[in-house]
Amino acid sequence: MRRNIAILSLIAIVSAAHADTLTFNGIGAGESASTSFGGVFAGKLEFTINGNSVETICGDLFHHVGGGDTWNATPQLTSTMSPNFPAAGHIVGTYFSSAVSNADCAGLQLAVWDMLIDGGDGLANGAFTATASTDAMNAAALDLTAISGDAIYWDHADTNPTGQGQLGAVPEPASMLALGVGAVGILRRRKRA
Repeated sequence: MRRNIAILSLIAIVSAAHADTLTFNGIGAGESASTSFGGVFAGKLEFTINGNSVETICGDLFHHVGGGDTWNATPQLTSTMSPNFPAAGHIVGTYFSSAVSNADCAGLQLAVWDMLIDGGDGLANGAFTATASTDAMNAAALDLTAISGDAIYWDHADTNPTGQGQLGAVPEPASMLALGVGAVGILRRRKRA
């Protein structure tokens, strides 16, 4: 049993250190917004990451991507980053899965950008300012109150200056448990063979 735990720990460490391949597929739920950096789409983005469909939130307002753009990036937990990434991770970790309407997804995106650029001082203050629908602005104000949660950040700068940093939800414990049970099953099957 100790050997299996050691092997699973090693698999987790090795898989955490690899670069993921991200391919931008298009936009998801969200809406147009005006920001101090120009007009933007604010909302969820659709990617293929290592062959799996994944929704993300842009963590990098200064780089743009188009359909089919592909790059490699090393994933890391926002709680291990600085200075404003842990708080942006709280927003994504708390509100990502419940943001389904266009306004909620736009509010989520605007709150993340405000947190990353200005430390969450609100959408009317600082270097990052934004206007969007009333519902999106209300969602952003609520999202900025998040105090717990974590997210995964894929930093394009690790391997390709033409990519775009993305934030995604950390898989919930049930998914991680299912992966762990599957890995243990494979190890036991190999041991019997």
